[in-house]
Amino acid sequence: MSMLLTIDSSRFCRAPKSARRLAMVSIAAVAPGRYVAVWSNQDGELVAQFLDAAGTPAGSPVLLAEGATLAQVAPLPTGGFAVA
Repeated sequence: MSMLLTIDSSRFCRAPKSARRLAMVSIAAVAPGRYVAVWSNQDGELVAQFLDAAGTPAGSPVLLAEGATLAQVAPLPTGGFAVA
């Protein structure tokens, strides 16, 4: 089962199945047609997933940290992202 996440008022993307138990989500456009979704789940894991323009996961989710909570994700000029 996927969850729908709002990118803005007119576009949506699908979170990967591993994001089923979301506690908080932040999404940023990191390049034209490329997004990153970062979420903290109920297990206290901070996870990131790149998404294409259609909202399809690109690659595998990446565990960023354990025991962390998410505040916000921001794009970097290099196409990467920062989480604060």
